[in-house]
Amino acid sequence: MYIVMNASNTVEVVDAKTVKSIKQLDFKNNGKGRQPRYVVFNKNKAFVSSYDGTIAVIDTASLSIEKYITVGRNPEQMAIANNKLYVANSGGLDYPNYDKTVSVVDLNTLVEIKKIIVTENPGGVTATADGRIYVKSTGNYSNIKPTLTIIDSSTDEVKSAKEFSGGKMTVVGDKAYFLTSTGIKEYDLKTDLMSKENIISDGTTFKITYGLSYDKVNQQFFVCDAQSYSGTGVVYCFDKNGKMLYKTNAGVLPSKVIFLSK
Repeated sequence: MYIVMNASNTVEVVDAKTVKSIKQLDFKNNGKGRQPRYVVFNKNKAFVSSYDGTIAVIDTASLSIEKYITVGRNPEQMAIANNKLYVANSGGLDYPNYDKTVSVVDLNTLVEIKKIIVTENPGGVTATADGRIYVKSTGNYSNIKPTLTIIDSSTDEVKSAKEFSGGKMTVVGDKAYFLTSTGIKEYDLKTDLMSKENIISDGTTFKITYGLSYDKVNQQFFVCDAQSYSGTGVVYCFDKNGKMLYKTNAGVLPSKVIFLSK
């Protein structure tokens, strides 16, 4: 299991069952932290985005960083489709001069081959089974509104872009789910229309929604609630119909749930 430690500037590789450390990878450049953000995997490689404008390529056999790929400013989430890596370049540290590109990296050559223009401040990106790339941009918090952009990974053309609000997202079959301050939006990927404003069906409310994960085996949603930005957080488990099954306390700022197959 790879744990990205943003403030500590490391990636911790641990045994998934025992959580014992296997190796700690240093993410500093001449003593300055790269600020790693997210990790995705393809074959025998792990790809880690960092706020210094790079993607680190890690060999999962040797657990060593092979190279750094230069992309846009302050890259965030990544997705893989058609043997290409799509990187959302947010420019989030350059307010109000945000980046507005998605870098496309060829996974054969491990080189950035183009940048696709989207709405300002892209952060979330995910791929569907049929090769569409969905990019969620926050905008500039003023006259440029949050946007959902759809890219065809076979041509790298922008197929559509529309105003859309929603936080962290995950794709389940032909549906996409977006975290909001009040619950989980359901979006139909076949029609590209919102199908439900909130799937939470039992009236459960949250204080600060901070993470969304889905267990495909048990068909359960997990919502991470920060509660505050300094104290204990809470993780809620819901069935596929949006009814809460249980909740449990977590540490500060819980944001993701990982599922380990037995």
